[in-house]
Amino acid sequence: MAKITLSYLYNIFGSNILKTFNKDVKKILVFSPQRTFSNYFEAFLEKNFFINFVNTTNEVKNYDSKIHKHILCPDLDYLKKYHSDCIIFILYKNFELWLKSLEKNDQDFFDHFLHYHNIKIERNDKIKLKQYYFNWYKNWLNIKNKIKNVELINHKQTLTIENKKKLFEYLKLKYKLYSKGKFSEPRKIRRSDSFRENIYLNNIEDSNSPFEEYFQIIE
Repeated sequence: MAKITLSYLYNIFGSNILKTFNKDVKKILVFSPQRTFSNYFEAFLEKNFFINFVNTTNEVKNYDSKIHKHILCPDLDYLKKYHSDCIIFILYKNFELWLKSLEKNDQDFFDHFLHYHNIKIERNDKIKLKQYYFNWYKNWLNIKNKIKNVELINHKQTLTIENKKKLFEYLKLKYKLYSKGKFSEPRKIRRSDSFRENIYLNNIEDSNSPFEEYFQIIE
C-alpha cells in the first residue's frame, strides 16, 4: 500500500483551493520502467508545484490499468481519449542504474508486476532484463510525437542542484504550473524510507543507451 504523506495531502488541499478559484491545476501522468526515479520525480513535482497527480501509486494500484505508471505498452488511443489534457512525463534512467535499483529493492517487479502480465524474467537474467528495458523505451518513445504535452526527462537532470533548478523554471514557464515558492529539493520519497540525497546524487554514470539522445538535459 502506498504511503500517504503530509506533503501529498498538502498538495491535494492546495490544489483544491486553487480549483475553487477556477485556476488551472495541471494534471500529471508519470511513466517509467520501475520505481525509484519515478517516486523521486513525483516528490520533486509535489515539493515544488500544486498539481493533480493522476497515476501515482496512491491513485492507481491495479496492474491492469492503462495508466499504471510502469506499464510496458502505452495505449495511445486511450491516452488521447481520456488524458489529452495531461502533461505526460516519460522518465529515462540508463540500464545499469535501473538494474542496480532492482537489485537493491525490486519491490513488486518480479513477483507481482511481471507475473501479472505473464512476463517471465529471472532476477539474474540480465539479457532478458535488458530486452525488457529496450522494449519499454521503444514502446513509449513511439508516442512522443503523436500526443501533445509529452516531456522526456533524463535521470541526470535531477543529479545536480543547477539542473534541478533549470527543470523547475522550465516546467513552471512552459506549463504555467503553480509553484509553492522558490525551488525546494525533496528530502524523502515514497516507498523509499532509506532514501538519502547524497547517495542519490552519486548515481552519475555514463551510458551508451540508444535512447539517451532523446532525453536531452534542459539548459
